[in-house]
Amino acid sequence: MYPEDLFTIEITNDFIKVTHPQENDKTVLWDNITEIHIQTTDEGPFRPDVWLVLIGIDTYCRIPQGNKSYDVIYERVSKWDGFDFEAYIESMSSTENAIFLIWKADLN
Repeated sequence: MYPEDLFTIEITNDFIKVTHPQENDKTVLWDNITEIHIQTTDEGPFRPDVWLVLIGIDTYCRIPQGNKSYDVIYERVSKWDGFDFEAYIESMSSTENAIFLIWKADLN
């Protein structure tokens, strides 16, 4: 079993919920997402080292790359207006601790 498989991710039309046996559950409503980041770490390959981070109005959740839900969520958010594909591509070559902003809501 890979460490990414320890995360159970529920995706509905209203929310994303991330469950891990050693962490608190995190839930973000799709309509409340204000920013999306890619977080990279230097912890691979023994721990997840690329995360899709969905930041809501009052909460966030992190989805590890390699989890089967990562691609499903990426497919959805990459179609949002203003998604920064250049920042996403740049993040995929990072092997250090870094955060890449790939989408931000227009709150005006």
